[in-house]
Amino acid sequence: MDQSIEYVKMCNCPEIQRHNQKYSDDEYYEGYLSRKDVKVWLPRQDQLQEMIKTPELEDPFCMCVAFYKWWSEAKANWDNDPDNGYSTMEQLWLGYVMQQLHGKKWNGEEWVK
Repeated sequence: MDQSIEYVKMCNCPEIQRHNQKYSDDEYYEGYLSRKDVKVWLPRQDQLQEMIKTPELEDPFCMCVAFYKWWSEAKANWDNDPDNGYSTMEQLWLGYVMQQLHGKKWNGEEWVK
């Protein structure tokens, strides 16, 4: 489970935080972030996958194929940017969820359209 400050920053957005009421066995970061005292829900990889689940992606194989297509297209851009912002699987899946559901990308500081 990613508990890095980078993942905390990435999860500290309304699009992700509004999902935290669905789960009872949650992980949270409690502490200071950008000089503010915060409590940030840190979704696990399976919880991120649940957020993106649709009837077309109900089957794990179909979900992996869709994820791979996104990853292979995004990776072409990352080759030119060594600091692509994703260093763990949770961060990578979070990037996929944010792109697919909200059309946003991580710029190293915040999610942008």
